[in-house]
Amino acid sequence: MQTTYGGGFEDGYVTKFNIQNQLTWSTFYGGTADDYPMSCKVDNLGNLFVWGWTNSNNFSLQNAGGSSFFQNTISGDFDYFILKFNTSGVRLWSTFMGGVQQERAAENDGIAINSKGIFFIGTTSSSDMPTQSFGTNGYYKDSLSGNEDVFIIGIDNNLSIILCTYVGGSNIEAGEAIATDLTGNIYITGTTKSSNFPVANLTNAYSQSYLGGTNTELGDAFLSAFDFNSFSLGWSTFVGGNNSSGSGSDVGNSLSTFQNSKLFLTGASVSNNPSYPLYDPGNGAYFQSTLNFVDVVITEFDISSLVLSANNNQNKNNIPFSVFPNPSNNTINILTGNNFNEKNIGLQLLNSMGQIVYKSSDEKFSQKTIDISKLSVGLYFLVVNTEKENYTIKVVKQ
Repeated sequence: MQTTYGGGFEDGYVTKFNIQNQLTWSTFYGGTADDYPMSCKVDNLGNLFVWGWTNSNNFSLQNAGGSSFFQNTISGDFDYFILKFNTSGVRLWSTFMGGVQQERAAENDGIAINSKGIFFIGTTSSSDMPTQSFGTNGYYKDSLSGNEDVFIIGIDNNLSIILCTYVGGSNIEAGEAIATDLTGNIYITGTTKSSNFPVANLTNAYSQSYLGGTNTELGDAFLSAFDFNSFSLGWSTFVGGNNSSGSGSDVGNSLSTFQNSKLFLTGASVSNNPSYPLYDPGNGAYFQSTLNFVDVVITEFDISSLVLSANNNQNKNNIPFSVFPNPSNNTINILTGNNFNEKNIGLQLLNSMGQIVYKSSDEKFSQKTIDISKLSVGLYFLVVNTEKENYTIKVVKQ
């Protein structure tokens, strides 16, 4: 516990309240320079992760040991920091992460947690950041393209690095928010001034070209989605418009998902309608069609039909099994093809809240029948785990 102000322009603090809104723990956290904790999130074990940036050389650190990542000195003007505390407020881990220039952690929604690990998003101008690919088919960029890129970090439950990657084009990007859905897919947003920012079109998914112009004060928001299993880039698009001068400025600041059906993006815009993608759903929904000066924007996307997996984006004949009937009200059958030679097959059926309602492990089968007659009507996710690949397929119970 740090009981005194460390110095500099700002110190961080961590404060905990119980369910009765009683203060149970509160501490300063910072060194003699400037410290900016920006996001915090609790995992399913009650551990607290804090994400921020600092230029304090004497920022308090702790090596968690084992295979955990640990950087014990600040490298540039500002570095990221990551803290971990247990449910009692005991510090378990504290580390710098950064390169020779400057890192800046996302201000609000900078942390997302799924069953693979804990993911962080920010912005970097350092060309020497530690990089690591998530896997053979995952999105991975090991070098800085422009003046600033988005940077994503992933750690597992052992605090080991499972992902470190730049995301960006040849101009300037800022990573502002990261989120996950019930399946574990990762979504990011921010702003880009690069017309060659990595995009990925997906059938029936929203997409648009870059409209932000080249002025350093202008840009588009971006929205990108990565598959849970491989971290492959399944969908990525610009979101923005322009104004009467031909260029607009848009930024995505926050993301939130609802079950596996809705994705909400909020941010700010100076792009006039009709260039900004406005949509009035009717039925009494709030709708403002005119821009005043710099306005908040709220955008909702239907993600219930998104299939981000590289396997599921291929022709269905390339998937080595079929699920039928789908939709169904009694049973579903999983039929493997002649080329499906996996010996250890794990099956899970998850409801829309991510809860496992069916689980099995088989050495090998040509057909498997699952009784879903007692399940509630709705959307489910069949997860097939093999030694080589993982597949997720939507199943509808009628």
